[in-house]
Amino acid sequence: MLSFSGSRVLFHVTPAVNTLSILCDGLDPRFSTGKMHAVWLVSKSRIEWSAIHVSLSKHTLPEDLSVCAVPVQGYQVHKFFKVGFYYSFDTLQVESITPLMFVLHSGNVSDYE
Repeated sequence: MLSFSGSRVLFHVTPAVNTLSILCDGLDPRFSTGKMHAVWLVSKSRIEWSAIHVSLSKHTLPEDLSVCAVPVQGYQVHKFFKVGFYYSFDTLQVESITPLMFVLHSGNVSDYE
């Protein structure tokens, strides 16, 4: 089931050590460590929740996390049952990567809504 039509930017929070491989190869669902092997994305309003989740599950300090801006088409993502959460089984390319602390401090992620 498609979640929306057209394109939009969603966000993926990850440990900063992963950013080089993500820039080179994209977000690949094969590297997912969760129950469902998918790329997990959130809306802008869910970045803080995602940062807490990743920090706790990966045993990583918040200052060692990065936020990836991911432009997606409607056919690439599916809505999760919780509002603002999405997943994809496709390898997705990122548009930009910003340190989490900058995102939290400025409240701005490359001016995306």
